[in-house]
Amino acid sequence: MCSQAQFADSSDYMKNIFPSDTSKNFQHESIDMNYFFDKEKSDIFYDSLLKKANRRNWSKELHSLIIRSASAEKATEEKGENRADKFKQYQKKTIRKIIIRQLDVFGPTILDTTGKPRHWVERTLNSLHIPTNHRVIENNLLIDEGERIDPFIIADNERILRNIPSLQDVRIYLLPIDGNSDYVDVLILTKDVMAFGFSWEIFDVSYGQAALWNSNMLGLGHTMKYTAFYNLNREPKYGYNINYKINNLSNTFTSLELSHTNRRELKSSNVQLSRNFISPAIRFGGGFGYGNVRKLFNLETIDTTFPDIVSDYEYYDAWGGYSYP
Repeated sequence: MCSQAQFADSSDYMKNIFPSDTSKNFQHESIDMNYFFDKEKSDIFYDSLLKKANRRNWSKELHSLIIRSASAEKATEEKGENRADKFKQYQKKTIRKIIIRQLDVFGPTILDTTGKPRHWVERTLNSLHIPTNHRVIENNLLIDEGERIDPFIIADNERILRNIPSLQDVRIYLLPIDGNSDYVDVLILTKDVMAFGFSWEIFDVSYGQAALWNSNMLGLGHTMKYTAFYNLNREPKYGYNINYKINNLSNTFTSLELSHTNRRELKSSNVQLSRNFISPAIRFGGGFGYGNVRKLFNLETIDTTFPDIVSDYEYYDAWGGYSYP
């Protein structure tokens, strides 16, 4: 693990490694074309959306602002075994430094780090965005400085980092060191998602819900979501749910999730603590849950309906497991 590692600031170091166009230095990394074939239907959808948006000036501008194709956003997704093959040439080398470099949300991509924001809106959003704290990335590492390279662990760690809600994409590079064939530097290149989001669903004229969420609270990688419900035909007319999740507690890969709901038909408070088998490196897993629930429902018999039946209960659940090597 990486709790004792001293992680280098990437800015000056990257200038020495990539003195000019950084994207040129990544050309030796071939792209898995199976990705693009697998995403063919998705690309057709985005092309169709673009054609429709281009019919009017206002829709064209709106499309340019908020729509990015799946192939552009996640063009680096590869199978773990293919990524491991790329690391095998460094298998017996030792990690000298772990370097983290973060890209802006809008503009650069993993495959083209020289990209720029397209307009002032993207530049403004970049300036308002709080980047994922380096500690969040360090807490999700299976490697440490001074350890030998294991290609499969490196590839698996890349997958784990991509699953962090605050990160849109991640690529790990192993960089040879001139004059020292026994060591390599590990470069972790990350790109955040835009943390804020919202949605609004209308089920009919008087019934719907709206949600607001943040997938990277204060750069800590915590997720919070608030959902407001409304039904104008009932009393009370409004309700809500709030959910808060910490995805990795102290480098243990244990997540903590808290949830509270207050609606006419459901009032509940829940807590879940779990450690899943997200990697072969994890041997012990388990979880614990507790909830306090109050439900309101209609009980129907053959000829009678009993409205507003109240059910109050508490629940506990626990599980545990061990993964054999």
